[in-house]
Amino acid sequence: MRVIEPRQFESIKAEKKRHSTSKKGKRLIIILILLGVSCYGLSIRLDRSQPEKRQAQDEKATEDSATQSDEPKRLKTFSGEEFKKLYSSFAYPNTQMLTEKPAITGNKQADARIREIAESRGYKLSSVPVANIVKTGEPGLTDDDLIQPNALIAWQEMKAAAIKEGIVLQMTSAYRSVDAQMALFVRRMNNDGVYEESVAAGFVDDRVIKLLTRAAPPGYSRHHTGYTVDLACDGIGLDAFKTTSCYSWLSKNNYENTKKFGWVPSYPDGASLQGPEPEPWEFIWVSTYSLYE
Repeated sequence: MRVIEPRQFESIKAEKKRHSTSKKGKRLIIILILLGVSCYGLSIRLDRSQPEKRQAQDEKATEDSATQSDEPKRLKTFSGEEFKKLYSSFAYPNTQMLTEKPAITGNKQADARIREIAESRGYKLSSVPVANIVKTGEPGLTDDDLIQPNALIAWQEMKAAAIKEGIVLQMTSAYRSVDAQMALFVRRMNNDGVYEESVAAGFVDDRVIKLLTRAAPPGYSRHHTGYTVDLACDGIGLDAFKTTSCYSWLSKNNYENTKKFGWVPSYPDGASLQGPEPEPWEFIWVSTYSLYE
């Protein structure tokens, strides 16, 4: 008779237990797989049984997406100070800042005095084009018949929109070089009886201040950028432009009809220390990027 030692008995018992556990594990895995396949098949049958519901859900998702993408953007509303901050911080393409202050009259003392008064009023050195700009094609313009390409497209689109509503806008000035602005400024000085010797001596500061309310010294005009235009309405420009139907169309609803094309008032009402007094006829292009919410 074979005698089984206690340790051998325990070993045989453990082996049988492992074998039994292994069988149970395999059966459990097979059951779980069968359950998974069954549930998957059931979900497919349920999904196929409700095509109308699934189609409706898909259509609603598509409609919601279209509604969100087609929702019109709203133009921002700006105060005079906010307009000033906007165009002062805008990086004008195809330009670089002037690094030196141009001569004004040729008299160094007079020029320094004019600049001091101008800068105390908020005038800042402008930027100038670094590459070629283009002809405006507008009738009546001569030396100032140039403009930045982006601004020209925006001007033509705004002009066309105005014509559709019976508004006939005219451009009376666009880009001005530093030399052209110098000639304009000195001519206005002399017309007002202001001469460099008196300016240098500090005798006519009040006249210089009055001149600076309506004319920028060379180097300080926004027309140097190629992004600024002066407008008229049936020949009516400058201060009288504010009384025209053109200005009413441009300025209504916080300049809605200019902002849609990237234009804003260059010297608006309600802005302090911006150089000249408000100029209703002058507009500057800043693109539409910062004009929509």
